[in-house]
Amino acid sequence: MLRIGTMELQPYGWVDKKGNKHGSLYALHEEVGKRYGGSYSNEIIPFVRMFEMLQQGELDMISSQPHAAAMRAGDKLAVQYLNRVVVATRRDSGVRNLDDLEGRTVLVHAGASYVELDDINFQVHYMQNYRMMLEVLFLRAGIAAAVFSEPAYYYWMYMLGLSPDDFGNVVILSEDKEQWAFVRKGLAPAVRDKLKRIVNAIRKEKVYERLLSDMRKKAESNISRGR
Repeated sequence: MLRIGTMELQPYGWVDKKGNKHGSLYALHEEVGKRYGGSYSNEIIPFVRMFEMLQQGELDMISSQPHAAAMRAGDKLAVQYLNRVVVATRRDSGVRNLDDLEGRTVLVHAGASYVELDDINFQVHYMQNYRMMLEVLFLRAGIAAAVFSEPAYYYWMYMLGLSPDDFGNVVILSEDKEQWAFVRKGLAPAVRDKLKRIVNAIRKEKVYERLLSDMRKKAESNISRGR
């Protein structure tokens, strides 16, 4: 059986109160499992625990950016998608580019860092989740901007009943943050090759981009619902 692990982080992977699984990355991994054939599991697992399970041989494949923990836990297989990172801005902030963040207050997800911002002198407030970041950006006048993965920005906008009209400009921070499929060390070469072909095919078909487009359309639909 193929054992896939999906990180527990909305909007990438989560379990609702009824036990149903959701998320853009979860959906991608479901596609991998179906195309692989035979039996498979796709469990939603806390981020740190996911690496431990891959390293211990309890999972065959996970998804991650290629940071140190992922590289220790397994082997890079193939790029699943390129993740866009954006700077969302407050509606009245006047921020139009990265230089406009100079001297302003910016929200960043706890544990994250961005080399693109290293030369800009701004005040950082670290927060524990994307939902809280978007709420604070919307409600608090002293906050100029917040840094999001693009899917998280549009997902939480929709979930909170907000729309792009409730915020200012979106500044692109990075177009090419690579999200990789990692496999456990010692996985059979034939299995690796098959998984690599599947991951590459899914990327070529732009499945992730379609999921992101759906999230954006949902957020924009809030405009017509009275926002």
